[in-house]
Amino acid sequence: MNTRTIKFLQGSLSLACAAALTFSLRAGNDYYVDAVNGNDLWDGSTAAIPSVEQQRLETVPGPRKTLAGAMAIEGLTSGDTVHAAPGVYNEGGMENSCGSNRVIVAAGVLLVADQGAAVTTIEGKISAAEGNVNGCAADSMRAVYMNSGSVVKGFTVTKGRPNPSSGNSGNGGGVYCQSPKYGLVVECVFSNNVASFRGNAASEARLLRCRIGSDPTGAWSCYAGAQLIDCIHDVQMQVYSACNAYNTTFLRGTFRGGKAYNCIFLSGHGNNETDLYNCISTSSQSNAVDKDGKCLFSVDRSKLAYDAATFRPLPGSIAVDAGNDAYYASATNGWDEVWQSFIGRDYALGERRQGAAIDIGAGECDPSSRMLSITDPQTALVVTGAGKGVTVLNEGETNTFTLARDYSSVKLLTGVKVNGEFFSFTGEDADRTYEYVYGYGDPVEHFAVEAVYAENNDWYVNANTDPGKGTVGDDANHGYTRYAPKRTLAGAMSNALLAAGDVVHAAPGVYNEGTMAASQSATFTNRVIVKEGVGLIADGGKDVTVIEGFIPEKSKWGMTDPVSGVVMKDGAWLKGFTVRNAMASMKQTSEKVYGNEGGGVCGGTAVDCVISNCYAVRGGGVGGGATLIRCRVSGNGYIPDGTKNSAGGAASIAGASIYSCTAVYDSHVEEAATAIAKAVNSKFTNLNHNYSKGRVYNCYVENDGGNLYLTNSIVKWSLHANSSLGAGSRVNTALKFDADGRPDISDPTTAQYAIDKGNRDYYVYPSAFAHEAGKDFAGGQRIYNGQIDIGCGEYDWRGDFERAVCGKENKRLAVDEATANVTTNALGEVTLSPGDSVRLALTLPYRQSVLLALGGTDGVSVTLDGAAVVPENGKYIFFVPAGEHTVLIRNEGAERTAIEKFALSGRGTVMILR
Repeated sequence: MNTRTIKFLQGSLSLACAAALTFSLRAGNDYYVDAVNGNDLWDGSTAAIPSVEQQRLETVPGPRKTLAGAMAIEGLTSGDTVHAAPGVYNEGGMENSCGSNRVIVAAGVLLVADQGAAVTTIEGKISAAEGNVNGCAADSMRAVYMNSGSVVKGFTVTKGRPNPSSGNSGNGGGVYCQSPKYGLVVECVFSNNVASFRGNAASEARLLRCRIGSDPTGAWSCYAGAQLIDCIHDVQMQVYSACNAYNTTFLRGTFRGGKAYNCIFLSGHGNNETDLYNCISTSSQSNAVDKDGKCLFSVDRSKLAYDAATFRPLPGSIAVDAGNDAYYASATNGWDEVWQSFIGRDYALGERRQGAAIDIGAGECDPSSRMLSITDPQTALVVTGAGKGVTVLNEGETNTFTLARDYSSVKLLTGVKVNGEFFSFTGEDADRTYEYVYGYGDPVEHFAVEAVYAENNDWYVNANTDPGKGTVGDDANHGYTRYAPKRTLAGAMSNALLAAGDVVHAAPGVYNEGTMAASQSATFTNRVIVKEGVGLIADGGKDVTVIEGFIPEKSKWGMTDPVSGVVMKDGAWLKGFTVRNAMASMKQTSEKVYGNEGGGVCGGTAVDCVISNCYAVRGGGVGGGATLIRCRVSGNGYIPDGTKNSAGGAASIAGASIYSCTAVYDSHVEEAATAIAKAVNSKFTNLNHNYSKGRVYNCYVENDGGNLYLTNSIVKWSLHANSSLGAGSRVNTALKFDADGRPDISDPTTAQYAIDKGNRDYYVYPSAFAHEAGKDFAGGQRIYNGQIDIGCGEYDWRGDFERAVCGKENKRLAVDEATANVTTNALGEVTLSPGDSVRLALTLPYRQSVLLALGGTDGVSVTLDGAAVVPENGKYIFFVPAGEHTVLIRNEGAERTAIEKFALSGRGTVMILR
């Protein structure tokens, strides 16, 4: 077994996450505050402590001490930044209508702790008078009050207590932004804050990448009218109504009212006032409302595994790539460019989107770990060295495993996708084993292996048994490749994996072994029963590929079981075979498909086939409501009346629909009769319908046997008394056709009555085979020169076109295709109506120039091998190298045009002067 090694390497992917972001969009001034070394008498213009000499100046450069002092800096305005040095900011205060606050951040100002929340704290004030850490009193103080558009970043916010109030001014112990609402709080930690009304941690503020924990119980809620984005909620307190949470992980607590998007709830998720969108909860649904029908409830905690320090979901967690980007984006829609500069990172400051979609919860999957997943819904993928499912691979780990396939599944395994790249298990690689090495090296985000099962498969059968003549068929083979084909048609059709939409390809040869029965109790046999919706196609065509049944000696008819040719279930089809020497069982049965109709072909659709010397009680060669396309039916018979044919009556084609076929009956048939449902553009030596009238369109019938309704058709001899002529039909017209059923244009009668006399409105193919309508009985283009011909063949105008284009026979030029309305005109030119095209094939032994002249170039396009050729003065002059080429001339304009000249230069150098 061959092995191919492909290496997929995972490397160290460093993620540089600075403690503070760069705010390049802020164009204002920078000011400084230092709770340890600052002084509110200094101007706040620098972080450096002033020297003795500087302290004697009238205006002393240096940091302010209190946040209130920093906000009182003269000239501080929107767009400015106040940088806070490490320390505890618990001195000073600022008053407004909402009571006492440690700091009131001016509108549009950024207050940032340069070294982060771990070393920088803003403290409010707990009531000293009452000594109650949970209470609010006259001497309490809120931590932060924010004016609209301001930003607070990187602090621990603690011990905030607003003055007592029964109204909104008692909201927000940690942070409050009253009107016109919303400040932005980034990467802060909230603890031990209490509100006298609502929102212990925050009210009317947007919290981005914050952690809220260890708040005392009391008041009504942890938040009021706030928004949480990429946050960690770690307090046993509810989120109050009018709050929205996006990609937040709730370690504890509940959500009362409001809306949660892409959130994780590890202990409860809300009541009947809560709307959840694409959320995950370890609890049952309770009364919360799953608004988009995508929430997951009662999820196993192990499926939500995440890193305890960063809260990033581990690879393989159901939270990875499960978030809705639209929900996440809606949290920041409308933010101005300054606020936009803060987004794009998760709670741990990693890049927010690592996979195909955002993760659910506060963290994005850690890029230094990777997920190896092998999915195989049908179980036919054989994996050695790794397990199916999900495995987490960390940096430096290496894993080698191999992939192969078996044939045990319902559908056929055609290959695998490895990180989206498809590797085939077809063709010569059918039994190849792929080996993968996954380890340290260049980075790969994830290593996902997905088994791919085909809906429509190709299978192969080959009757050859001689190794000296090529590939040998064997019914023990799986039959999926032409290199390991089945031997018999019965073996190919007995394949359990064969399903509707599949195609079985037969190599050239005679298929006269193996039989199939409709059921175990059936005594009559068939060479092959084609499954429902399956195609059986002879790759080499009907001249070299034969399905042969078995006809007992006449003296043993009724005693020795014959073998019929092809029985087809609904939607099955056959193409390119000669079906011969077959005979349907003479035993009566209630199963019509096997009811002695059609010894050669019964049911289904046959295309480009020859059906000859086949027998049946009814139907002879064809029966069972079969459809024939471009088939020749000749030399078939039926079992004569008598004890062997108690049903009485006989036909060589029974109950069939016929398109572009020719049917000829030999003298050994006692009565040449055909029962048809419909015949279109076909040629018959003898035709009749046994019951109600059969419909005939655009056909040529030498002898009318009766019960026909002929439309736009021709009867050579006389019209039977039981037949009727429809529009366009005529009688007593002898036409001449060649061996392929094409009308002879040199015969005046044929030219007058057959060429371009068919009605295209009647030329309607079965919808499943509409793609076959473009060919005539001989396989040539069905419509040339404006109208369809009557009969099974189309006069081939290509030679006329070639002579018109080149003026004489030219073996270097061939007309591959001409659309319906292309014709020659009185000047011997080829004329293209609007919408028509001519495709020419050029075969040149050496490089030559081509001169193409058209009667008009407006709306005309000319291409050489797909590349456009540009005209000059109505002429196209271009050079063509040696080899085979295609010239396509298409008239896309509103007027007719003509190909006036198509000239090739001689050998040698060609000089064109303009």
